[in-house]
Amino acid sequence: MGADGGADIGADTGADIGADGRWMTHGELAEARGIDRTSAVKLVLRNKWRKQKDNHGIVRALVPFDQARRKDMGADMGAAPGADLSRVVSALESAVAALEKQANSEAAALRERLEAAERRVIQAGSERDIAIANHNRIALEVEALRTADQARRAAGRLARIKAAWRGE
Repeated sequence: MGADGGADIGADTGADIGADGRWMTHGELAEARGIDRTSAVKLVLRNKWRKQKDNHGIVRALVPFDQARRKDMGADMGAAPGADLSRVVSALESAVAALEKQANSEAAALRERLEAAERRVIQAGSERDIAIANHNRIALEVEALRTADQARRAAGRLARIKAAWRGE
């Protein structure tokens, strides 16, 4: 318990910051950083900033001055807004170029696979045509043999014996 009857809930678990910070509620920290209140609570816990509860039960954390403001795209807080813009644009251009290179490589690989598949289809089509032609030729031969067999059977037994004797 603190001297005022309130609990000191985080008595210097990290480095002693002293006068190098500002006492802020989680809501004030969230507003200053442009984050939600839950994220502000997690930020205070993660950084082990000193916390105290006042007589009204409001928790305040001692936030370092350099952490009490919004961080804009990782830029240094002392730099002018947009000073890192050229580095960000350069990084984005590099990333886009890498993605384009990857996409072109994948597109080339897909084109090769498509061409190979088309060659297989053409080859399969010509093999299919050959198979159909062979099937049709064999079907005609089978039909000719059936017709000849029907004619032989229709001739009668004596005519078949005579034809067999002659070697027909």
